[in-house]
Amino acid sequence: MPNFKDISSFSEWAGDDKDQFALAVVKGLIMDTVRNADSGHTGGPMSSADFAYILFAEYLNFDPKNSEWFKRDRFVLSAGHESALLYVLLTLIGWLNIDDLRRFRQLHSKTPGHPEVELNGVEATTGPLGQGVGMGIGMAVAESKLSAMFTHHIEKADDLIGHFNYILASDGDLQEPVSMGAAALAGHWGLSRVIIFYDSNKAQISGNTQRSDSADYGTIFEGYGWHVQRIKGHDHKQIRSAIEKAQVVNRPSIIIGETTMAYGTAEMEGDHETHGAPLPQEEIDATKQKLGLPNEKFYLPAEVINYFQHRFDLLRNKVKALDKNVETARLNKDVDKLWRLCIADELPELELPEFEKSTVLATRKAFGATLDFFATQLPNLIGGSADLEPSNYTGNFAANYGDFLKDNRSGRNLAFGVREFPMAAIMNGIALHGGLIPFGGTFLVFADYERPALRLAAIQH
Repeated sequence: MPNFKDISSFSEWAGDDKDQFALAVVKGLIMDTVRNADSGHTGGPMSSADFAYILFAEYLNFDPKNSEWFKRDRFVLSAGHESALLYVLLTLIGWLNIDDLRRFRQLHSKTPGHPEVELNGVEATTGPLGQGVGMGIGMAVAESKLSAMFTHHIEKADDLIGHFNYILASDGDLQEPVSMGAAALAGHWGLSRVIIFYDSNKAQISGNTQRSDSADYGTIFEGYGWHVQRIKGHDHKQIRSAIEKAQVVNRPSIIIGETTMAYGTAEMEGDHETHGAPLPQEEIDATKQKLGLPNEKFYLPAEVINYFQHRFDLLRNKVKALDKNVETARLNKDVDKLWRLCIADELPELELPEFEKSTVLATRKAFGATLDFFATQLPNLIGGSADLEPSNYTGNFAANYGDFLKDNRSGRNLAFGVREFPMAAIMNGIALHGGLIPFGGTFLVFADYERPALRLAAIQH
């Protein structure tokens, strides 16, 4: 493969050579970013880099000028400790810069140790493993439900709303039970636009995953009703093929990529100690030499930026065409009204329920009455109970508006079953997506099961 010394002829290189060199630059930036902070995670970002690079460079739909464009594909880094990888990719897009990478993990920087939703290009605050899977699935619920709502008024609602929801998950993400509960619901609901890449590098902080985990996740996800593919996670042809197959199936999809921790390093491939630490400087120097990079910190040549951005004109033209579709569709008064409510977030003046001061009423009964009162005014109110409909008075909502089902998206009730934590994580994803107002019902004592997701809800406002 050509190296940095041949960069002047970059435009003449074969496509695979360009990709491999761009990836080498990405890995060099990951190593420098974590080393400069003297803290962070190196091994995981390098094992996930092939998939993430191919996804961002070739498949992810977004507006390069507007990270909040509503019809964008959502990408959730559930493996939030791999933040250095995401920040490098956002730098290639142009939403961050090299100075931001230099300030990784510094107070008030744009590059905190784990991704935070306030930043351009970050769809969810992640770090507590497993919750990103639930939030990504919640985003898929929102996309599917909103598409169904607009379908009542326009034939091609997908042109207004439809998008994919990609999740990058690690071994630790799948070990956390919240991801399994959310995945079971995704399969039950048949959410065909959620795609997980499982970076199965089999190494974590304390050692090899086989010390604590012998689960066959492919078989588990098949049991949940998912489309499952097993690939070599560093093979670009297999990655492309897997993404394209996942995009056309009628159920959620997981791509299980067999990868190697710290892939591409000189001497530390597969070493679990690279998981949560910067590489030694001598290992970084040797790895850069192996990858064909100069011994230069934060090396990012213009040729690589331009190559990564080669489809930006196509993306911008797509955005213009889709925005024109929205403009045309909103000439329909019903579509415009729904768009204002859901997408523009223009809520109507709400009437509030009234209760007699002398009335003795259990709070759960008051909640149920209030829910019913608001539900008639807000067609974008969606949610459900963790199998407590009769007890927390969400049963009327379920009876009046029906269940959200695989073959019937008109329902507004989400039957979560006894899954408090997944319920809360999914609700966070629905809220982050935008367009719908989620609610969830349980008893306060069971809310302890939800506490980590409630914390993330508070952090994400």
